[in-house]
Amino acid sequence: MNFGSASADTSKHNAIIPNSRFVLTSFFEDNVLKYQDDMPLSGFYPTIYYDTALTFDSTYTRKIENELVWKRVDNGKHRGLIDMFGISFGVKDQFFRVRQTNIDTLYHHTLEDLISRQKIDTAFNSVFASAEFYNTYSDHNFWWNFSGKYGVTGYNANDYDALVLLKKNIKNNLNVLFLKAETKSRAPDFIYNHYTSNNFRWNNNFEKTQQQSVAFNFSIKKYNFAVGTDFSIYSNVLYFDNAAIAKQYLSSIPVISAFMKKDISFHNWHLTNKVCYQKVPDTTVIRLPELVLEHSLYFENDLFKGALRLQIGASVFYTSAYYSNAYMPATGQFYLQNQQK
Repeated sequence: MNFGSASADTSKHNAIIPNSRFVLTSFFEDNVLKYQDDMPLSGFYPTIYYDTALTFDSTYTRKIENELVWKRVDNGKHRGLIDMFGISFGVKDQFFRVRQTNIDTLYHHTLEDLISRQKIDTAFNSVFASAEFYNTYSDHNFWWNFSGKYGVTGYNANDYDALVLLKKNIKNNLNVLFLKAETKSRAPDFIYNHYTSNNFRWNNNFEKTQQQSVAFNFSIKKYNFAVGTDFSIYSNVLYFDNAAIAKQYLSSIPVISAFMKKDISFHNWHLTNKVCYQKVPDTTVIRLPELVLEHSLYFENDLFKGALRLQIGASVFYTSAYYSNAYMPATGQFYLQNQQK
């Protein structure tokens, strides 16, 4: 929904030029994870709590979000600061429901009990308020944006996310400088605090996680070249340990990364290259490959007078050796492992 005034430009036939708008965004997600194993005693699980003959677990989640934002936009008048300064305010309601198998009442080895077993049903709301300040236009190709979001009430009360974006276009937008700084605090996802099944069970009260990061990118469009770096600090990291149990690492972990990207074109042939270096001084709970390479060589051309685009080639993706996480299908989560690089 836009709000504005009639244009003074007669060529636009008194078109309405919006000064601001309301934006309503709705989101709905419904998921069910069902897991069955006829041989729980195979040695795959660290623990069996109730039934050694059959594992039959299910987790149902539903998420509903509605966000209403009022936003000031470029009205095309460009009369200085009065038109350049943009602002927006928003409120978001987030409803979340989790239903898990109640392992205290379910395993009685009859089909009727299996179908009618009780569930643990948990539902909660969170309300967020947001604000954003930015320039709607720029005479010097310099763009800035300051935004923040805060959890007012509910499960995510006192969560926050503050973000600063700065962008400078140089030489008719052929070169771009980009700077990003962010700090945020977030309550643990529900699965880290509460989970119940035949093979996994925990009830935690973990601290909020924090992240502070600064990123810098510079690109030269004329030469299809870009470089960038990112420095982040993660605190109170949530993870699943070697036994696939939810844990929290009550310390701070810095992560440093840098990349270089160069694309080469010759007629219809294209070669894209990206090299990324990552450094994690403390690999206790965060594991990343130190070196990541991405390369693609392809031929591209238009066919049938531009009606069809042909692109054919090959891509290579390489990472240096590291202990990547293993996967636990019973919970649908990745967990730490130290056996295979």
